[in-house]
Amino acid sequence: MRKFAAVSMMVLALVGCSRAPKANPAEENRIRVAVFEYEMQEHPAAVYFLSIGEAAGDPNDVIMKHFDGNVPPVKPASQCTTGPGGSINDMLTGDTGVLIKAAAINWISETEVEVKGGYLADAKSASANTYHVVLQDGLWVVDKDTVNWGS
Repeated sequence: MRKFAAVSMMVLALVGCSRAPKANPAEENRIRVAVFEYEMQEHPAAVYFLSIGEAAGDPNDVIMKHFDGNVPPVKPASQCTTGPGGSINDMLTGDTGVLIKAAAINWISETEVEVKGGYLADAKSASANTYHVVLQDGLWVVDKDTVNWGS
């Protein structure tokens, strides 16, 4: 019986140690910024619109403040509209842009996550992606981008 109890305690301890870390809002802001910056490099545009979460909401003030003064401008998703051919347009200026989404974050370890997301430029240029993001020298960086579907 003692042997069973000792083995059971070891299994429980190992299970407890193997859990991925809990969500960390401050780090998740930094992770989403890394995804947004990655997609901005991949898809040049006159304006960018950012969306977070599964419900495609606007990013919080911390994320938006990171992009203050950015050229080209960066705006929340609520400031875009769909134009001809499914284009993404600025509601104020009419400029054509790209909508970037960073949704669910799956913590793998303290220094590694997967982020669901993607981009939409128009009906013929869009994709749903899974980004593998790692912490390197204090910065979160996308080190792998898997396209789940694209047009």
